[in-house]
Amino acid sequence: GESGTNVWETRGQALGYDEKFLPSSLLQLAVVVEEEKNSSPSRNDDTMEALFRASCGSGCPLRLSGAPKPGETVIDIGCGAGHDVLIASHMVACDEKAGTVVGVDFVKEMVEAAQGNIQKHRNATAKDSQDSAINAKIEFVVDDIATATFSTDDDDYNTKPTKLAAYEGKADVVISNGVLNLCKDKLAAFRNIFRLLQPGGRFLFSDVCKFTPLPEEPPTKKPKASSMLMMIGDVFSS
Repeated sequence: GESGTNVWETRGQALGYDEKFLPSSLLQLAVVVEEEKNSSPSRNDDTMEALFRASCGSGCPLRLSGAPKPGETVIDIGCGAGHDVLIASHMVACDEKAGTVVGVDFVKEMVEAAQGNIQKHRNATAKDSQDSAINAKIEFVVDDIATATFSTDDDDYNTKPTKLAAYEGKADVVISNGVLNLCKDKLAAFRNIFRLLQPGGRFLFSDVCKFTPLPEEPPTKKPKASSMLMMIGDVFSS
Protein backbone atom coordinates (compact mmCIF):
# COMPACT_ATOMS: atom_id res chain seq x y z
CA GLY A 1 0.00 0.00 0.00
CA GLU A 2 0.91 3.68 -0.08
CA SER A 3 2.99 5.12 2.72
CA GLY A 4 1.53 7.96 4.77
CA THR A 5 3.76 10.51 3.08
CA ASN A 6 2.76 9.30 -0.40
CA VAL A 7 -0.93 9.48 0.49
CA TRP A 8 -0.42 13.03 1.70
CA GLU A 9 1.64 14.01 -1.34
CA THR A 10 -0.64 12.45 -3.94
CA ARG A 11 -3.99 13.16 -2.33
CA GLY A 12 -3.59 15.71 0.45
CA GLN A 13 -1.33 18.19 -1.30
CA ALA A 14 -3.31 17.94 -4.52
CA LEU A 15 -6.40 19.07 -2.60
CA GLY A 16 -4.72 22.11 -1.06
CA TYR A 17 -3.14 20.65 2.06
CA ASP A 18 0.41 21.59 1.13
CA GLU A 19 3.44 22.52 3.19
CA LYS A 20 2.68 26.23 2.99
CA PHE A 21 -0.74 25.71 4.55
CA LEU A 22 -0.54 22.85 7.05
CA PRO A 23 0.29 23.68 10.68
CA SER A 24 3.99 23.27 11.46
CA SER A 25 3.29 20.74 14.22
CA LEU A 26 1.50 18.47 11.74
CA LEU A 27 4.38 18.76 9.27
CA GLN A 28 6.87 17.97 12.04
CA LEU A 29 4.82 14.93 12.96
CA ALA A 30 4.95 13.78 9.34
CA VAL A 31 8.75 14.00 9.35
CA VAL A 32 9.03 12.06 12.60
CA VAL A 33 6.70 9.40 11.29
CA GLU A 34 8.69 9.03 8.07
CA GLU A 35 11.89 8.54 10.09
CA GLU A 36 10.14 5.86 12.11
CA LYS A 37 9.00 4.17 8.91
CA ASN A 38 12.60 3.84 7.75
CA SER A 39 13.29 1.59 10.72
CA SER A 40 9.86 -0.03 10.77
CA PRO A 41 8.53 -0.26 7.17
CA SER A 42 5.45 -2.24 8.20
CA ARG A 43 4.04 0.54 10.35
CA ASN A 44 0.97 2.11 8.77
CA ASP A 45 -0.91 3.80 11.60
CA ASP A 46 0.70 7.25 11.57
CA THR A 47 -1.34 10.40 11.71
CA MET A 48 -0.71 11.66 8.18
CA GLU A 49 -1.77 8.39 6.63
CA ALA A 50 -4.79 8.03 8.90
CA LEU A 51 -5.89 11.57 8.08
CA PHE A 52 -5.55 11.48 4.31
CA ARG A 53 -6.07 7.84 3.39
CA ALA A 54 -9.72 8.16 4.45
CA SER A 55 -10.16 11.55 2.78
CA CYS A 56 -12.76 11.70 0.02
CA GLY A 57 -12.93 15.48 -0.02
CA SER A 58 -12.67 17.74 -3.03
CA GLY A 59 -10.47 20.56 -1.76
CA CYS A 60 -9.56 22.49 1.36
CA PRO A 61 -12.40 24.87 2.33
CA LEU A 62 -10.24 26.44 5.03
CA ARG A 63 -8.21 28.22 2.34
CA LEU A 64 -11.20 30.28 1.25
CA SER A 65 -11.80 33.90 2.20
CA GLY A 66 -13.56 34.07 5.54
CA ALA A 67 -11.46 31.33 7.13
CA PRO A 68 -11.74 30.78 10.91
CA LYS A 69 -10.13 33.30 13.24
CA PRO A 70 -8.67 32.89 16.74
CA GLY A 71 -11.37 32.36 19.36
CA GLU A 72 -14.14 31.42 16.90
CA THR A 73 -16.38 28.36 16.84
CA VAL A 74 -16.15 26.11 13.79
CA ILE A 75 -18.43 23.21 12.85
CA ASP A 76 -17.12 20.72 10.29
CA ILE A 77 -19.94 18.90 8.50
CA GLY A 78 -18.80 15.43 7.46
CA CYS A 79 -15.54 15.57 9.39
CA GLY A 80 -14.34 12.13 8.26
CA ALA A 81 -10.95 11.26 9.74
CA GLY A 82 -10.56 14.75 11.17
CA HIS A 83 -7.96 16.54 9.04
CA ASP A 84 -10.01 19.73 8.67
CA VAL A 85 -10.91 19.60 12.37
CA LEU A 86 -7.22 19.42 13.24
CA ILE A 87 -6.27 22.30 10.96
CA ALA A 88 -9.20 24.44 12.15
CA SER A 89 -8.12 23.88 15.76
CA HIS A 90 -4.85 25.65 14.93
CA MET A 91 -6.75 28.51 13.31
CA VAL A 92 -9.02 29.18 16.28
CA ALA A 93 -6.36 28.66 18.95
CA CYS A 94 -5.07 31.64 20.90
CA ASP A 95 -3.59 32.27 24.29
CA GLU A 96 -6.43 34.48 25.55
CA LYS A 97 -9.50 32.44 24.65
CA ALA A 98 -9.07 29.41 22.46
CA GLY A 99 -11.91 28.66 20.09
CA THR A 100 -13.94 25.50 19.56
CA VAL A 101 -14.09 23.04 16.67
CA VAL A 102 -16.95 20.56 16.36
CA GLY A 103 -16.60 17.61 14.01
CA VAL A 104 -19.87 16.12 12.73
CA ASP A 105 -20.29 12.85 10.86
CA PHE A 106 -23.24 10.49 10.52
CA VAL A 107 -20.95 7.44 10.68
CA LYS A 108 -20.01 6.56 14.24
CA GLU A 109 -16.87 4.72 13.16
CA MET A 110 -15.57 7.81 11.34
CA VAL A 111 -16.10 9.94 14.43
CA GLU A 112 -14.19 7.38 16.48
CA ALA A 113 -11.37 7.43 13.91
CA ALA A 114 -11.25 11.23 14.01
CA GLN A 115 -11.12 11.22 17.80
CA GLY A 116 -8.21 8.80 17.67
CA ASN A 117 -6.32 10.89 15.11
CA ILE A 118 -6.76 14.09 17.11
CA GLN A 119 -5.52 12.34 20.24
CA LYS A 120 -2.47 11.01 18.37
CA HIS A 121 -1.59 14.52 17.27
CA ARG A 122 -2.07 15.97 20.74
CA ASN A 123 0.00 13.24 22.34
CA ALA A 124 2.80 13.88 19.86
CA THR A 125 2.76 17.65 20.42
CA ALA A 126 1.96 17.68 24.16
CA LYS A 127 5.53 18.69 25.06
CA ASP A 128 5.47 21.66 22.71
CA SER A 129 4.42 24.60 24.85
CA GLN A 130 4.21 26.79 21.74
CA ASP A 131 1.53 24.62 20.11
CA SER A 132 -1.50 26.63 21.26
CA ALA A 133 -3.83 24.36 19.26
CA ILE A 134 -3.63 21.95 22.18
CA ASN A 135 -5.77 24.48 24.08
CA ALA A 136 -8.49 24.59 21.44
CA LYS A 137 -11.65 22.76 22.44
CA ILE A 138 -12.53 19.90 20.08
CA GLU A 139 -15.84 18.06 20.19
CA PHE A 140 -17.43 15.41 18.00
CA VAL A 141 -21.07 14.67 17.21
CA VAL A 142 -22.69 11.76 15.40
CA ASP A 143 -25.52 13.25 13.34
CA ASP A 144 -26.71 13.69 9.75
CA ILE A 145 -26.89 17.28 8.51
CA ALA A 146 -29.68 16.42 6.03
CA THR A 147 -31.96 14.80 8.60
CA ALA A 148 -31.05 16.69 11.78
CA THR A 149 -33.93 18.22 13.72
CA PHE A 150 -33.87 21.21 16.05
CA SER A 151 -35.75 22.29 19.13
CA THR A 152 -37.35 25.16 17.20
CA ASP A 153 -39.02 22.81 14.71
CA ASP A 154 -42.65 23.71 15.43
CA ASP A 155 -44.26 21.81 12.58
CA ASP A 156 -44.00 18.47 14.36
CA TYR A 157 -44.19 18.44 18.15
CA ASN A 158 -43.43 14.71 18.17
CA THR A 159 -40.01 15.19 16.56
CA LYS A 160 -37.19 14.85 19.05
CA PRO A 161 -34.23 17.18 18.43
CA THR A 162 -31.08 15.39 17.32
CA LYS A 163 -27.59 16.05 18.70
CA LEU A 164 -26.85 18.96 16.35
CA ALA A 165 -29.67 20.92 17.96
CA ALA A 166 -27.30 21.79 20.82
CA TYR A 167 -25.22 23.85 18.36
CA GLU A 168 -28.00 25.86 16.75
CA GLY A 169 -26.85 29.43 16.23
CA LYS A 170 -23.44 28.74 17.79
CA ALA A 171 -21.07 28.64 14.80
CA ASP A 172 -19.00 31.52 13.47
CA VAL A 173 -17.95 29.25 10.61
CA VAL A 174 -19.39 26.05 9.16
CA ILE A 175 -17.16 24.11 6.77
CA SER A 176 -17.94 21.21 4.46
CA ASN A 177 -15.61 19.22 2.22
CA GLY A 178 -17.15 16.91 -0.37
CA VAL A 179 -20.29 16.18 1.65
CA LEU A 180 -23.17 18.04 0.03
CA ASN A 181 -23.04 15.91 -3.13
CA LEU A 182 -23.74 12.89 -0.91
CA CYS A 183 -26.86 14.40 0.65
CA LYS A 184 -30.07 13.22 -0.95
CA ASP A 185 -32.00 16.20 0.39
CA LYS A 186 -29.59 19.06 -0.31
CA LEU A 187 -32.13 21.76 0.50
CA ALA A 188 -32.54 20.32 3.99
CA ALA A 189 -28.76 20.13 4.37
CA PHE A 190 -28.31 23.80 3.44
CA ARG A 191 -31.21 24.80 5.67
CA ASN A 192 -29.72 23.03 8.67
CA ILE A 193 -26.23 24.40 8.00
CA PHE A 194 -27.57 27.93 8.20
CA ARG A 195 -29.37 27.06 11.43
CA LEU A 196 -26.01 26.27 12.96
CA LEU A 197 -24.59 29.68 12.00
CA GLN A 198 -24.94 32.70 14.22
CA PRO A 199 -25.84 36.03 12.58
CA GLY A 200 -22.96 37.09 10.35
CA GLY A 201 -21.49 33.59 10.33
CA ARG A 202 -19.79 32.11 7.24
CA PHE A 203 -20.29 28.86 5.36
CA LEU A 204 -17.18 27.66 3.52
CA PHE A 205 -17.42 24.58 1.36
CA SER A 206 -15.77 22.62 -1.40
CA ASP A 207 -17.57 19.93 -3.34
CA VAL A 208 -18.03 18.21 -6.68
CA CYS A 209 -20.94 18.54 -9.04
CA LYS A 210 -21.97 16.89 -12.29
CA PHE A 211 -23.15 19.15 -15.09
CA THR A 212 -24.26 16.51 -17.57
CA PRO A 213 -27.32 14.29 -17.02
CA LEU A 214 -26.83 11.08 -15.09
CA PRO A 215 -27.23 7.95 -17.24
CA GLU A 216 -30.17 5.69 -16.55
CA GLU A 217 -27.82 2.72 -16.34
CA PRO A 218 -24.58 2.58 -14.30
CA PRO A 219 -21.61 3.57 -16.52
CA THR A 220 -19.33 0.78 -17.70
CA LYS A 221 -16.43 3.17 -18.26
CA LYS A 222 -14.83 5.86 -16.15
CA PRO A 223 -16.62 9.18 -16.84
CA LYS A 224 -14.73 11.82 -18.79
CA ALA A 225 -13.14 14.58 -16.78
CA SER A 226 -15.16 17.10 -18.76
CA SER A 227 -18.37 15.73 -17.27
CA MET A 228 -17.28 16.38 -13.70
CA LEU A 229 -16.39 19.61 -11.97
CA MET A 230 -14.31 19.83 -8.81
CA MET A 231 -15.38 23.03 -7.18
CA ILE A 232 -14.00 25.13 -4.38
CA GLY A 233 -17.22 26.62 -3.17
CA ASP A 234 -17.99 30.24 -2.50
CA VAL A 235 -18.41 31.88 0.87
CA PHE A 236 -21.95 32.31 2.15
CA SER A 237 -22.85 34.50 5.09
CA SER A 238 -25.88 34.19 7.28
